[in-house]
Amino acid sequence: MDLTDRGRGGVLWRNGRMKRYHERGCVSRLNTDAQQFNKKINLAAAQLQKQYPDLKLVIFDVFKPLYDIVSDPKKNGFIEATRGCCGTGTVETTSLLCNPESIGTCSNSSQYVFWDSVHPSQAANQILADKYVKSLKLKKLNQSSVST
Repeated sequence: MDLTDRGRGGVLWRNGRMKRYHERGCVSRLNTDAQQFNKKINLAAAQLQKQYPDLKLVIFDVFKPLYDIVSDPKKNGFIEATRGCCGTGTVETTSLLCNPESIGTCSNSSQYVFWDSVHPSQAANQILADKYVKSLKLKKLNQSSVST
């Protein structure tokens, strides 16, 4: 099993360098790119499944649940969704620039949707993982009800 982190994908909040964003502050072009990527990977997965019927392949679209968290952070217990906890929260992404000892790092990362400028915090990743596990259980339940 491989869970690949795509970071914010299209749910990339504006900062001083980004001008084009929609009403929630996300960069609309990147949202569109992320959604197009998801469509293409789902098509590729379907083609692989046809080509290799015994292949077990599961795609979990992180875009929608992460977008939902960013759109309504308070619903999920967050206080900050427009910048990361680490450093300035707008540009740092490496362990050298962004770690628990970095200047400006918040003391309560569980209240932030993002750890750094692109990666979800541990708390946000837990919500995403819970949704992923729930979707797998529902899929398995639906498959067993179809086969009986």
